[in-house]
Amino acid sequence: MLMRFRHVLLAGLLAVTSVVTTSAQYYLGNDNHGVSLSGFIQGDFTSRFGKDVETQNSFFMRRAIFVANAQITDRWTALAVLECSKGFKPLDVLTQYSFSKGLNIKVGQFKSPVGWENQFSPATNELLGGSIVTNYIVGSDLSNPYYYGNTGRDIGVELNGELFRGLVAYRLDLLNGSGINRMDNNAEKSFGGSLTIRPFEGLALNGSALYGKIDYQTNVAGKAIKENRLQAGGAVDYRHQYFDMRGEALFLRMGDIKTQGYSGTAVAHVCSYADLVGAYEYLSYDKDSYRSNIVGGVAIHLNKRCKLSTQYIYDLTANKALDTRMTAHNVLAQLQVML
Repeated sequence: MLMRFRHVLLAGLLAVTSVVTTSAQYYLGNDNHGVSLSGFIQGDFTSRFGKDVETQNSFFMRRAIFVANAQITDRWTALAVLECSKGFKPLDVLTQYSFSKGLNIKVGQFKSPVGWENQFSPATNELLGGSIVTNYIVGSDLSNPYYYGNTGRDIGVELNGELFRGLVAYRLDLLNGSGINRMDNNAEKSFGGSLTIRPFEGLALNGSALYGKIDYQTNVAGKAIKENRLQAGGAVDYRHQYFDMRGEALFLRMGDIKTQGYSGTAVAHVCSYADLVGAYEYLSYDKDSYRSNIVGGVAIHLNKRCKLSTQYIYDLTANKALDTRMTAHNVLAQLQVML
């Protein structure tokens, strides 16, 4: 029965052919070629309160991710992810062929090159809800209505690789620009890429950009408007035995609107089973309105496959032109289980 279930799960994943980085728990195949299955589940509780907002609290399922990673030949792989917490939604859907370590070609649906945090698996991101800067500018959630909830992904083709023994990593992308699970809605394509330099172990410096046109629905009679869009970002990431630190700045220009933001995150590894997390984020939507978050929390590793995290977020939203300020307190808790 268990073997039949594994085969059914594998068939379903490959049928929708949807990648996150998790440790594989199930493997089907021989020593050289086969399919590994993995995934994780995140169950959350959130509470939002304050004098300027309506008090809310709820339990909910944030993610249920199933992953298939196929080693077709020594050089050819296929990767797939299915999101099951809110219906069934294929996320990454791709195949890659490796000519060498310095040159790979990837085709399908995958994460866009902009945003350092956007490249993380949600299973390893220290911020339970993700950064407000990445979420809005890259489109990792639904906060930016112009992105159709593209989860920071797009459909297209990419050249990537590592050079000089891993000192430099690059990506060159040609994408639809319309988000996930969508055909292109105009004749234009988005193009860009990223460059990562690792001068020594533990340190990564990254720069990225993506330029193209996007069609979106306005609030006026549902008319579709086409705008030039430029996303760009830079990041510094340092990993140490006792602490991790990263900082990131992102920029978005859509038509005449310029949005920019920056974030900094620090993690102290107190002991083998506990981490302290702190972050500050600032997002300027335009010349008048902005939002900032101060985050503090703790993560307890119950074992290698189970983690319990709690975080507090002080949330400030303001509009200079209207002279308004709104503050809110958010308390989040999450239980994550690796499958």
